[in-house]
Amino acid sequence: MKNLIFLLPLIAIVFVSGCTVPGGPGAPITKVCEPGERRCLDENLEQCNGDGSEWAVLDQCQYGCDPASLSCKAPPSTKYSITVLTGPTEATVGDTISIGWRVNSDTTKPIAHTATHYGYTSVPNARVPSDYPNLTTVRSGNIPSVFTGQIKAEKVGTIYYRSHAIIDGNNYWSTEKTITIKAAPVTAYSIAISQAPTTAYVNQPFTVIWNVNAVNPTTIDRTAIYYDTVSHPGTYLGDVAPLSSGYPSFTQKYASGNFSIPNTFNATITLDNVASGKLYFRAYTRIGQVNYWTGEQVLTVNASPGGVKTFTIEADDAGFYPSGTISVSKGEQVQIIFKVRTTNVYYGGLEFESNPITYFDTGKISPGDQKTVSFTADASFSFTSYLPEDYSKVPKKTGQVVVS
Repeated sequence: MKNLIFLLPLIAIVFVSGCTVPGGPGAPITKVCEPGERRCLDENLEQCNGDGSEWAVLDQCQYGCDPASLSCKAPPSTKYSITVLTGPTEATVGDTISIGWRVNSDTTKPIAHTATHYGYTSVPNARVPSDYPNLTTVRSGNIPSVFTGQIKAEKVGTIYYRSHAIIDGNNYWSTEKTITIKAAPVTAYSIAISQAPTTAYVNQPFTVIWNVNAVNPTTIDRTAIYYDTVSHPGTYLGDVAPLSSGYPSFTQKYASGNFSIPNTFNATITLDNVASGKLYFRAYTRIGQVNYWTGEQVLTVNASPGGVKTFTIEADDAGFYPSGTISVSKGEQVQIIFKVRTTNVYYGGLEFESNPITYFDTGKISPGDQKTVSFTADASFSFTSYLPEDYSKVPKKTGQVVVS
């Protein structure tokens, strides 16, 4: 009897140890895949684990996962590459920042997409365009070639950017660059360039637009764009006068006079004696005895392209002759010779301005005189003849440039 009592706990222990606890180590395994099986998911290469219970990331594929071979794609061919050529390291909130890049190729071929992609967060291993939240205007054309785009500095911080192109279905990226964006200084007066091209051509005019800002209205006696083929970097403070700025050339339109601010100004520059290369420029004004400068901007100067399409438009106060409408193809280089007639014209003459003004602004043309404007036909726009600015700039007639 004593022996029987002694054996009962042992029997109970043996019985309990034989039970299977639900969800425990002995629970049945739910298979979701075959052990060793591979798949591509979200650009990652995954492999099924040893008991088939789950997928595990085997490799994060920098250039994407190939579902046909179930392996990471090889790096794109090195015969294509992207190089950032121009871009500042610092800017101020509100600035429009110009970026230039080159798409390199050992053969000539067209591409449909190249742009600079950017954001306020670094992307160490960019793979697809959506990795960055913003991008410049998408460009297309034949490569190898240089392209340009503009970034708007909207807030304080660091902008991270890469230039990018899609070639034969593959994504190509430059190295990541940074621009430190600083807060705009609080001041009663300021000056800022609002519109400027990133590319110009020898002997063809281009227009720069800038704003002189004032908390309280006042007047100034001069404002201009100062420019040079040599860079004069740095921040220009109130004690830097034009003669000590280093810039040898400046626009004449508002170089002397009496002008109300706040106001918007524009001037046309024609690079008659400049070789291909770079042009560096700043907007300037003097308010009281203090000098105000924008930061230095840069554009690329190219040799004059061939195949320029030329039109002659005569004008008086009543209209344009033979017509105020010209039709061109997109991408063509266009010249318009504006001639002001000697009859049926107010004695002050006329001036002609495009809308938007970035295409041309002739300034005053006296009766019997003419001026030539040049531009690249990238979109349709209108233009208007006015009595000269000296005579209240009364609009007269409107014409059209139709781009197809």
